[in-house]
Amino acid sequence: MTNNKMMNRAEGIETFVRDHMTGDDLATVIEYMNSYDGSFADCEYILMDEFDEIMKEESPMTVARAIHKGIFDPNDDYFKVVYDGEDMALFSADWEDVVEDAESRIDDIIDHLVNHYSGDTGFNELDDMVLADDDTLFDEYFEEVEQSDMPHIA
Repeated sequence: MTNNKMMNRAEGIETFVRDHMTGDDLATVIEYMNSYDGSFADCEYILMDEFDEIMKEESPMTVARAIHKGIFDPNDDYFKVVYDGEDMALFSADWEDVVEDAESRIDDIIDHLVNHYSGDTGFNELDDMVLADDDTLFDEYFEEVEQSDMPHIA
């Protein structure tokens, strides 16, 4: 087997994320990472159908202030809660906004996958690289290369 491109774990993760993932995929990865370790809580979007359940413990005045501090349209499909110290702000979004937010965080996503994350991502090839040792090598198909498959250079 001849490989033109060998990548270490970090290179493989970066290449996979940048070259093979759509904005929808990035939003999925953020959802997985956030549910695992809360690392992207500021990007956690919730279906608008769950608004009443999420906000039921808050007073009407707290909700009104949070809507005023944020940008909120109850006709959008998603919302997120952002805390600034003790204050809460509510932001609504449609799917395109969720994807755009994820795309704007691509460098943060890659950094977190390479340096901090050890859970599922929703993508098998990416999971294999995320969970691999730092010195593991991958081929251009993002498959792990066994050391016995490596040519010996004298």
